[in-house]
Amino acid sequence: MIKAALPVITSIDWERVPSRLEVPGVGRERLAQELSAIADAVGLPSDAALTVVQVDGAVPSLGTRLQDWLVHADELDFVDTLFLSMEDRVLIHWDFYKNLHAVRF
Repeated sequence: MIKAALPVITSIDWERVPSRLEVPGVGRERLAQELSAIADAVGLPSDAALTVVQVDGAVPSLGTRLQDWLVHADELDFVDTLFLSMEDRVLIHWDFYKNLHAVRF
């Protein structure tokens, strides 16, 4: 969706974010467990309201809660997905290479 609407390559240079948390090589079979753990590590409550954006447009952006998303995480394989909580000021990114990143901003 984002790439279709904007003539740019969407990427985050996580190497330049010193306060990031990172879990490399997270396949969908571990996504719920690792997403929950990294959310806990940055202080994101399980009932936090999230906007989930799949950068390549496989699914539209949607509003959900972390605990609701985790129930179905092992069924999904949409890498390059952003989980954004504006209220809690947290961004979690499951990147194209299946690395999971998180930062409080």
